[in-house]
Amino acid sequence: MSWPYVLYVMKRRWWLALAIVALTVAASLAYTHAQRRLYQASATTFAYPIAQNASDTTNSVGLLTYGNLADTFASLAQSRHYLEQAGGTLGLAPHALTLYTVKAATLPQTTVLQISVIGPDPTTTVRLANRLTRQVGIATSQYFRVFGLQPLDQAPMPLSPVQPKPLQQALYALVASLIAGFALAALSLRVPSSAAGMLGVRRVPGALRVPGVAGVSPNLGGPEEMPEPAPVEPAPSEPSVPELPAPVTLQQSATHNMRRLDDLLPVEDKDVELAGANGHGQ
Repeated sequence: MSWPYVLYVMKRRWWLALAIVALTVAASLAYTHAQRRLYQASATTFAYPIAQNASDTTNSVGLLTYGNLADTFASLAQSRHYLEQAGGTLGLAPHALTLYTVKAATLPQTTVLQISVIGPDPTTTVRLANRLTRQVGIATSQYFRVFGLQPLDQAPMPLSPVQPKPLQQALYALVASLIAGFALAALSLRVPSSAAGMLGVRRVPGALRVPGVAGVSPNLGGPEEMPEPAPVEPAPSEPSVPELPAPVTLQQSATHNMRRLDDLLPVEDKDVELAGANGHGQ
């Protein structure tokens, strides 16, 4: 695909590409506007060993760095059970908590656990994230007595939703619609040419050619191609019958012979014969 061809297609079908871009971006914005706004609040807590002597502390730190226990703490934070417990302490109904989800993960190369709550209400997400860190800390001290979770940073109030993202989705829609608009514009130029080739359409004499474009006339406002007349085959001729001469009567034959005899006789004989004829007439 060459740039002259791209410019040619956009020049001929710019309105089609523009319509597709406008419709796609408008549909993307309308879909984004109809989506539920979701906010995210994140709080952090620190996992530390609780030991009575140095050897127990060393073993506890080894267990934490191994990774299994850190993943276990994250799984506890993502449990719906502890989310409902945290929501119950805040006076939230169980059916209201179905709109909220929890994500938890340990920060790389640390024993810091980050707990994030995502939901439609920013204030509720903050309250749930802060309360959930305390609930997971209580569960950890109950089931893993050699470890404890100390809350570090409370969740700040989110200022903007994390979903949807209108600008990002509009940008994706713009790029996709540009590609689709150009493809449909190029197809709209090729389909008539292909159909014309199947129907036996020829190019208008004197039509310009565009570099990189075969079989397309850039004339605007008029028909680009006209049908080529089918060759007319001559009808088979019947074998000709030779004409016969007309029948000659006896009188016509005698007259013809007399004229030929007159042409053969000398002039003197004609005069004598004429004089004799006159004498007999008298």
